[in-house]
Amino acid sequence: MRSIIKRISAGAASLAMITGFMAAGNLYPVNADSESFLGAAASSGMLASAGYKIPEIKVQQKQIPDSEGLKMTRDMRLGWNLGNTLDSIDDTGNVKNDLDLETYWNGGFKTTKEMIDVVKKAGFNTVRVPVSWHNHMDGSLNINKAWMDRVQEVVDYAYKNDMYVILNVHHDNDPKTMYPTTAKYEQSKKYMTSVWKQVGERFKDYGDKLIFETMNEPRMTGHTYEWWLNMNDKDCIDAIQTINKLNQDCLDTIRATGGNNAKRYVSVPGYDCSIDGATNSYFKLPTDKVQNRLIVAVHAYTPYGFALAETSDSQSTDKFDYTKDAGDIDQVLNAIYDTYISKGIPVYIGEFGARDKGGNTQPRVDWAAYFVANASARNIPCCWWDDYSFMLLDRSDVTWKNPDIVKALNQYAMGAYEANLTTGNEEADGEILNGTVTYDSANSLYNITLPAASNDIHINVEMGSAAGASGCIAEGFSASDGQYYWVMIPWTAKSSGDIKINIKNGVNSLAYSKNGEDLTTNDPDLIKQAIAELQKKKNFQAQVWWAGDQAGNSVDLSNVKITGAYVKSAGTSAAPTAEPTAEPTVQPTAEPTTQPTAEPTAEPTAEPSKKPETVKGDVNSDGAVTAADYVELINTLIGRSELTAEQKANADMNDDSKISIIDLILLRNKFAS
Repeated sequence: MRSIIKRISAGAASLAMITGFMAAGNLYPVNADSESFLGAAASSGMLASAGYKIPEIKVQQKQIPDSEGLKMTRDMRLGWNLGNTLDSIDDTGNVKNDLDLETYWNGGFKTTKEMIDVVKKAGFNTVRVPVSWHNHMDGSLNINKAWMDRVQEVVDYAYKNDMYVILNVHHDNDPKTMYPTTAKYEQSKKYMTSVWKQVGERFKDYGDKLIFETMNEPRMTGHTYEWWLNMNDKDCIDAIQTINKLNQDCLDTIRATGGNNAKRYVSVPGYDCSIDGATNSYFKLPTDKVQNRLIVAVHAYTPYGFALAETSDSQSTDKFDYTKDAGDIDQVLNAIYDTYISKGIPVYIGEFGARDKGGNTQPRVDWAAYFVANASARNIPCCWWDDYSFMLLDRSDVTWKNPDIVKALNQYAMGAYEANLTTGNEEADGEILNGTVTYDSANSLYNITLPAASNDIHINVEMGSAAGASGCIAEGFSASDGQYYWVMIPWTAKSSGDIKINIKNGVNSLAYSKNGEDLTTNDPDLIKQAIAELQKKKNFQAQVWWAGDQAGNSVDLSNVKITGAYVKSAGTSAAPTAEPTAEPTVQPTAEPTTQPTAEPTAEPTAEPSKKPETVKGDVNSDGAVTAADYVELINTLIGRSELTAEQKANADMNDDSKISIIDLILLRNKFAS
């Protein structure tokens, strides 16, 4: 990325100016200190692996009482979470337009009907739509109409596709909004009932396939017992009893809005949605005006060491043997069955999943098969939490990147279903049309010439000694407004091989220069123009901007080379343009666990009372300017870490009082010089 800041003039053809692209949130996660780059993200566009064996799981079917609620949850079958999307939050003020929060944590991909259609075709009959609300309210707790409209639009993608939809209140657990203690009860009641009154009014005419979930993982954030219960601790008991009251308040508010809400299925969680939170003697279901319309919501990332623990965690393991390691799963599912299912009370597991740890696909297939087989035997539908670390669906090209896991889930979910999995290999029968790739050492970029235009561009990446890499392809165009824009489409890789880059789903932001200033835009009309123009082009530029080892530490970029490029004859016609996507800014964080050992969200570091000496480029405050500072700044820009006041001053390379992509580029030039 040397010599990268140059002004763009109309008709320029260079990757030299990349301002705003990385700031748009298109980087995949990088962590030089802990989590493996490989475990953090499946490679965008990599051809799906195959050949994993789905184990034969023999389970004794439990006796299931005859109840309408249990019949309904059986029909829910298998669920998928639209994770890190409408639930994304920003309490720092970085996001100026609250609608942009939809793409703030998920790599920049706005939800489309196509995505939900692909989920439906793959065998999932339920979509859980987590939604956070506090960033979309005024001081009187009125929800922004535009946000409510967008939530309804996404709900309709699934609801009108004859799927079950779970709609909730997600990351609103905070002392300023909802906090389950007696001291905060009145404030929490006001907040929660305000949300549910408005949501209830908007959706009261929807049928029974829309389920309301009162809260997500209600807990004492920042408390010693945030993520587990000590039944001898008075704060824990108080929190459970406060959750009981809030569940009752939410239910009463929903019922009072009328319409079908008078009898709609409503799900309620216990403390932090854990199994212990829902099965202890203090937790009580709310009193309902109608019979048999309550569902218990729990989460289960278990066993913790395999399913949720990051690779940096001492408890982490990438291995799972269902003949030896399934005791925790059995314990969780038996507790649910004995407490609720056996008594005719329905339960769903709203979140479960197993984190990718360096491509440990076969153990994850085994785990998924065992978990769902045993849950199905107890009439418990399960909803997979889908984000980068748990990725099943790659939203960059709307294909299944772990189809074998999806097949395992389908094989053992309740009710038969023939899954239709889009894996990204569908154009494999087309003729390969090879292009040429040349390297421009002066500008550290590759020039790609293709024999035909296509929506799907394949590049071949050789990793050398690197274990992970990220980069982009880019090209410019003149828009109808007379301005020349640059478009970047990111890619990531975790092994040598073929990467498919999808133009239709990859264009999220445009860069341009005006009056000597470098700017970005995500104007919907310009995005559409960009997609259409790039689908006609045969010449592109490409760049490698990061390479790392197994631990996520940066290695020299010379390890990674782009050695080939091609398109396929079956895809040479330009595809229809996609819906425009909002400009993203940061990378998603994994959903927290319900296990005792889960790490709590870190509080921002307090600003020191005395301003320390500024050392430009020393982002991590270790006294030296190195590649580690570059990685730390990347993590800050994508939302994975937060800087202290001292670190922000060190990272502000151009002294403009803000941290941006320009600072990253200047820092790269400094330590590379």
